[in-house]
Amino acid sequence: MLSPQNLHIAKSSNGTMQHSQDDVLDKVMNAIVSTNEDMIVTGWNKSAEQLYGWQKEEVIGQRLQGLVPSIYVNSDRSQVIDILEDGETWQGEIIQSNKHGKTVHVLASSSKMIDSSGVPQGFITITHDITEKQTIETKLQQSHKRFELIYDHLPLMLISFSQSGSIVQVNQQTILDTGYQPSEMINHQFEAFLIDEDKSRFRKHLDEHIT
Repeated sequence: MLSPQNLHIAKSSNGTMQHSQDDVLDKVMNAIVSTNEDMIVTGWNKSAEQLYGWQKEEVIGQRLQGLVPSIYVNSDRSQVIDILEDGETWQGEIIQSNKHGKTVHVLASSSKMIDSSGVPQGFITITHDITEKQTIETKLQQSHKRFELIYDHLPLMLISFSQSGSIVQVNQQTILDTGYQPSEMINHQFEAFLIDEDKSRFRKHLDEHIT
């Protein structure tokens, strides 16, 4: 992901440099948003328009938080501001809402902007949309929970073990039928619960089908 450290803010006596900079930022695939120190939007590239649904002319001069409500994952807004005010770069995940109320998940990198004279000009944030990735992960988590529910409630003894034969999971029916609690079985060798005549057969099964 593009980093704010790669972007340099310079003052110019005319608009030529600013127009050139805007043209470059509009070609960047990541959304790039700049604000002054009061969090009023001063820059908004094409990718930001696509991600958030707001056109540039709609947002310039507006307060960012009112346009893009944000929830910081594993952090909060005041902590982020403190980091930026100290001149450091903040990076993390944010859950946001676009113009149409749709939730978007982004990875963000924010820094304080300093002009060529060393004067603070505000803040710049570069975001990478990870909504699709988060959606896939959520579906996988939901699928895993459904599997766990079915596994645990099937009226059959189910015991899962690793390649080495160590028990990693048992279901409720196994607990009822054997009288063992999960803590007494998990991380123990499965063959320790077998009668002697079945141990060699189990070991042969492991050798043929797993190892």
